[in-house]
Amino acid sequence: MNKFMLLLGLLLTAVLFYFCWDFSGKKEVLSSNIADKTAVEDKNYLKEQNSLSSKNTQIQAAASAVSENALASKKEPKTNPSFNFEDRDGVLYIKAVLSSDDKNSSILQEIDKMCQNVECKKDITFLDNKNRADWSGYAVRILGFFKDKGVENSKLIIDERSVLIDGEFPKEEDKEEFLALLDPFVKEGFKIDDKTSIKVLQTPKDGENQTPKESKESNSIKDIESKISKLLSLEPVRFKLSSSKITKKSENTLNKAIELLDSLPDDVNIEVAGYTDARGDKNYNLILSQKRAEAVRDYLKSHMKTNKNIVAKGYGASHFIAGNPLDIKNRRVEIHLNKGE
Repeated sequence: MNKFMLLLGLLLTAVLFYFCWDFSGKKEVLSSNIADKTAVEDKNYLKEQNSLSSKNTQIQAAASAVSENALASKKEPKTNPSFNFEDRDGVLYIKAVLSSDDKNSSILQEIDKMCQNVECKKDITFLDNKNRADWSGYAVRILGFFKDKGVENSKLIIDERSVLIDGEFPKEEDKEEFLALLDPFVKEGFKIDDKTSIKVLQTPKDGENQTPKESKESNSIKDIESKISKLLSLEPVRFKLSSSKITKKSENTLNKAIELLDSLPDDVNIEVAGYTDARGDKNYNLILSQKRAEAVRDYLKSHMKTNKNIVAKGYGASHFIAGNPLDIKNRRVEIHLNKGE
């Protein structure tokens, strides 16, 4: 009996030992599995967070790019530069609004050279929203010409795509040489307003410093017509661009012609003839030449002291005085005289 109880105790002890050992192993396996599963879940979670963070970064970058493009599209387009040069009694006045890329341009270098020997008053601004001065080289040649030829009261204004030039040339051949400098501007599509003239001596009034013989000759129709022709060739009558409005300087020229016309007998007929060059439409040029001739006729009638028969005739693009039909010298007004019946 005692042996039976001893064996039974040993058997129960062995069974308990087995179950305890088996449960401990499963517990370790279970704990290990849970830990591994948790590590995998943590790893997947971090991966998902990183993916979300990357997507958010991409979205923010795309939004930033869209915002920058929207701002760029709102920027105003670049505008053309402007340049204003004027010689007033030997003092140079220069005002310009140029591109930031023009700080070392040839036009500024030319101005610096000119200002070494004369008084200059400069006001030059550089802006990022301005186009480059692609006409810089053309302007340099004109300024150099003003300086070399001693052109008085010279002026050069370049605004957007238009050019205004003014000044008095010492000699007629200087004016002819100068016209060639305007060709590059014309080819580039600039509108030219040429107000330049040639310095001439005033025609003496009747009886002033003239002998009786000279006074008599000056009253002849042919002589008066010749003097007026020379006057208008040296100081052509100019008009506002594409209009029949006479410029102030040309009014002074016509006043000189009026002094000569008033010395003629009342029975002399006066014809004002208008001409254009060959640029543009033929019919438009014909109409424009007629309107300009009429404008000169009206000015003469309203300012002359004597009553003369004056007619206006527009001839359009014809009777060219320059070899090239496109030469601006063909734009002119002539005054013809003939004895009335």
